[in-house]
Amino acid sequence: MSITNTLTLTFVFTSKLSVDTSYRVDISFKPPQTMMNLQVQNQDLECAEKSRDSTASAYSAFYPTFGIPVSKNGVRHDIPLVIQLSGGGSLVVSLQVKFYKAQDEKHSEWGSSLHCIEYECSYIPGAERVIVTKETYRLTNSKPRLC
Repeated sequence: MSITNTLTLTFVFTSKLSVDTSYRVDISFKPPQTMMNLQVQNQDLECAEKSRDSTASAYSAFYPTFGIPVSKNGVRHDIPLVIQLSGGGSLVVSLQVKFYKAQDEKHSEWGSSLHCIEYECSYIPGAERVIVTKETYRLTNSKPRLC
């Protein structure tokens, strides 16, 4: 897939993921949009539309980390996430990730659990790109976050 005229953003929040695991990725749009393609780490993910009404639409996919090497000490990876919408618009963001062994519960439990990342976006007509105007990280607990 070739994407042009897109804005790439990198965030400092580090997400901890286990290798050899499959993660569910849920994406919702308000107002409703039609998602044509989802790519994580240059891998096309099969998406299913889960719901749609006059106010919102929602999709779900699975991101497998099988075969991804464990991150070396002190190393983090910028994982590109590309959402392509009908009509040609696309959103490109970069998620900072550290990969741990599936059995390494010690490191994965440090910090706060990430529930979701919310992006408020604007579409740039004619440029076929979506830009993030606000990002919010929603956490599920209040433990201190160690990166």
